[in-house]
Amino acid sequence: MASAISESLVAKYISMLFLGLVPLILGILPWLTLNVLGRKNRRFSFDSPRGRLITSLLLCFGGGVLLCTTFFHIQPEVRESVEYLQQIGKLPSKETLRLPEVFLFCGFFFVYLVEEAAHAWLHGRVSAEDDAMHRTVGARRCSGVSQRSDVCSKEACSTIDSTVEMVCPSHDHVHVIGDTVGDLRSSIGGLLAVLALSFHAVFEGLAVGLEAKASSVWVLCGAVAAHKFVIAFCVGIELATARTRPVLLVAYVFTFAFVTPLGIGIGTTLSESSLELANSSVEVVILQGMASGTLIYVVFFEVLQRGVHKEESQNELLGRVSGLVHLFAVLFGFMVMYGLQSIGE
Repeated sequence: MASAISESLVAKYISMLFLGLVPLILGILPWLTLNVLGRKNRRFSFDSPRGRLITSLLLCFGGGVLLCTTFFHIQPEVRESVEYLQQIGKLPSKETLRLPEVFLFCGFFFVYLVEEAAHAWLHGRVSAEDDAMHRTVGARRCSGVSQRSDVCSKEACSTIDSTVEMVCPSHDHVHVIGDTVGDLRSSIGGLLAVLALSFHAVFEGLAVGLEAKASSVWVLCGAVAAHKFVIAFCVGIELATARTRPVLLVAYVFTFAFVTPLGIGIGTTLSESSLELANSSVEVVILQGMASGTLIYVVFFEVLQRGVHKEESQNELLGRVSGLVHLFAVLFGFMVMYGLQSIGE
C-alpha cells in the first residue's frame, strides 16, 4: 500500500510540473515567434484562416479526449464510490436520488454560475469604448458592438478558445480585455478576467489530484494535457496578436498555466490528509463528481457549441463542411482516448 501511495504521489508531482511548465512555455511561444519572425516577415501572422482551423480542430480533439475521460473513467469511479458509501451508510441509499449524476450537475452548474457572475462583474467595469463581451467559452460570440466604427465590425467577434476575448481588429486597432495602456485598473481587471477564464482549470487539476492510483493519475493528466496545451497556445496567440505588453502577457499566461497545478495540489492534500481511502471519503467523492461536471461544461460549451456557431470562412465550401470536420475531430479524440483506456485496462 505504501508503495502504491508513493507512486501516486510521484505521478501527481510530475503532473503538476508537466501541466504547469509546458502551458507556460506554449503560452509565451507565440509572442517570441512574432518578435523573431515578425521582424523578418511583416506579413507573418497566426491569425489566418488555416491557423484558426488547425487550432480549432486541435481543441475539438482535446474536447473528445475529455468527453471520453469523463464518461468512461471519472464517472464510473464516482458511481462505484457512491455505491460503496451507500452500502456502509455514509450516503443515503435511495435509488431515485441518483447521487453520481447529482454531483456531476452540481459541478456543472456551479462553474456555470461562477463564470456568468464573473462575466457580469467584469462587463460592468469595462468602458463603453471597450464593450466587447469577454466569455470563457471559446464558441460563444461577443455580441456587443461599439458605436465607433473603428472599434469593431458589425460581425460578432469570435475567439479561438476559452481565453481572453480580444479579437476586434479594424484599421490595425485591437482591443484587449482590460488592457488599456497605462491604466492600472484595466490591467488588474484583465488579470481578474484571466482568473475567471481559468476557473474550470482548477477543477480539472482537482480531478487529477483526487485520484488514488498512479495509473489513473497518468490517464487524467494526459486527458487534461491534450486540452490545456492547445488552450495555452491559443491564449498566447491572442495575447501576442493583440500586442499585449510583455509583463502583462507573462502574468496572464503564468496565471492560466499554474491554476491546474494548484488544483492538483488541493486535490492531493484532500486525498492524502484523509485517514480513509480516497474512494470511501464522502468529501472526495463529491468533489470528484463536481470535477467531472466541470469537464462536461468545458466540452459542451467550449467545443461542441462550435457546431452551432461555426467560424465564418471566405471559402464557401469550407464553411459548409467545417461543422462536420469539427465533429470528426471530436470523434477522433474520443476514440483515441477510448482505445488508450481499453489497452491500459
